[in-house]
Amino acid sequence: MELSVRKSVISHSSRWYRACSVWRQPWKLSCPSKIKIFAWKALHGCLPCFVILANKHIPIDGVNCPRCLTEAEDIKHVLFTCSRAKDVWLALGVWEEIERMLMVDRSGSIVIEEIIRTGGLSKEFNNIGRSELIITGCWYIWWQRRRVVHGEDIQTPTRAAMSIAAIATNNALAPKASAVINKKWQKPVEGSLMINVDGSFDETRGIGSTGAVIRDTSGSFIAASCSYISHVLDATMAEASALRDGLLLAQQIGCTRVQIQADCSEVVDIMRDGGFFSHGVSCYF
Repeated sequence: MELSVRKSVISHSSRWYRACSVWRQPWKLSCPSKIKIFAWKALHGCLPCFVILANKHIPIDGVNCPRCLTEAEDIKHVLFTCSRAKDVWLALGVWEEIERMLMVDRSGSIVIEEIIRTGGLSKEFNNIGRSELIITGCWYIWWQRRRVVHGEDIQTPTRAAMSIAAIATNNALAPKASAVINKKWQKPVEGSLMINVDGSFDETRGIGSTGAVIRDTSGSFIAASCSYISHVLDATMAEASALRDGLLLAQQIGCTRVQIQADCSEVVDIMRDGGFFSHGVSCYF
């Protein structure tokens, strides 16, 4: 009896140590912070699927998946076994890998754990980590599921797969060194105007806003604009839209010599590289 208890304790401790080790790995993934947070929530079983909400005694109108309407919606179903999710994985070319993981009766959180733990490079796309590609796909499928719940349209599986690949590819190719951002306002060179732009993003509702201010070399106000964005994918898209609005404002007042200040290093790097960025939904410019 004593030996049996000790084996049980050792086995439990081993599982706990392995779980803690995997729980730290999402923060080491080469992907945007919001996707790392999503992976951490999925590992801990904290995604607000209908089954999880029901288990927490939160009133809902049923537990069936809002997309296929055939099975109860838990993490495993919403991310992997739902017919809609499967079509996305097939279009992305990674369904066979996911199917092998699903052959063993695992929960959705354990599948996520296996994806992160095994790592390696993707066979379908060069220079993209396998874990990063699939976790980005999980995040995108969850994002589309939220749009369905709110009665909004979503992309076809093929287009969704293209978006996932674009997000993962762009993040893999992005410079790893962060640009040093000077938060103080700087005077533009003589004869130029300074455009300060900024964007905001509400992840829960998928909306955003932009603002742009133009000043002269003395800091005096010249013009300003603001706008509301009814559909925005992420904060980078909002920042890029703010940059576009700032340039349009300068064009409207007839200014041809401008300097721009923005606080998003990704957008700054994109503009320095030529201004083209293949985004998940469309090009910024």
